[in-house]
Amino acid sequence: MLTRMAESLIESAKRVVWEQWQAVGAMVSGTPRVKGIVDPEALILLSLGLRDHERRLWDMLAWWAAVGANLLSVQRMKNLAVNYPKPINLRLAEFARLAHEMGGDFRWKSLAISNKRQIARVQRKREKEPQLLDPAALILRIRMGIGVGIKADTLSFLMGIGGAWASVKDISVATYYSNRAIRRAADELVAARLINPKAETPTQYRISPKPWIQLLKMKEPLPSWRYWQAAFAFVAHFLECAEEEKFKEVSYLASTQARDLFEEHRSAFSWNQISVPDPEEFQGIEYLD
Repeated sequence: MLTRMAESLIESAKRVVWEQWQAVGAMVSGTPRVKGIVDPEALILLSLGLRDHERRLWDMLAWWAAVGANLLSVQRMKNLAVNYPKPINLRLAEFARLAHEMGGDFRWKSLAISNKRQIARVQRKREKEPQLLDPAALILRIRMGIGVGIKADTLSFLMGIGGAWASVKDISVATYYSNRAIRRAADELVAARLINPKAETPTQYRISPKPWIQLLKMKEPLPSWRYWQAAFAFVAHFLECAEEEKFKEVSYLASTQARDLFEEHRSAFSWNQISVPDPEEFQGIEYLD
């Protein structure tokens, strides 16, 4: 049962990652435009997880390692990677090696491993520089302009919530940086008059969308923030579970572990406002349906 679901999920996940690669300037044609701001580190991690299901993704990852790794946050990548299965972390080390060797970015050296088996494929890398004018590429565009780090990601998140107020905890949940680091960055952005504070407990922050739309020369509202990281981590763990023998048939054990998987990743649905059945409404193996 979970195997059939996994096949459907793989196709959906591949469509989403290709749309996102297109949004950041990859040479991908024939796909519709992605909705919401691309989370670049999460895109890398899920693409690594889908590599065996779509071999072209390794060429895409190699291209990005060569031309776009400098726009990724190594620290944030580490923060996100702990939420993914071990095989994806091992592949991340391969990506880090390419980012170090092909992209010349020494920040990735600490994550890199030596693996000569992939060299034949990556030597056919694409040299086209990423194009970041699509609204969905907002994070990468802001990072290119002011530097990779917490401030760029905080600005991107506040833009993505359309002028609403957000607490330090809200920003931390979205960006996976610590509360302390977020607070320090937000206070500096306030001092620079790039964001506005609300003097209450807890302190909240917002941006006024209109000036940013004008500054970025966008012809439409700012793109919305999506919690891609939470959703992608769920997809990765679901696909890993679906490959295990105990999930290949309907059983009480499979239903129990399916419940555990959902509970562990419940935030992927709540943060993205996706309505799903509550496990408590189903008994035993009924939950698998």
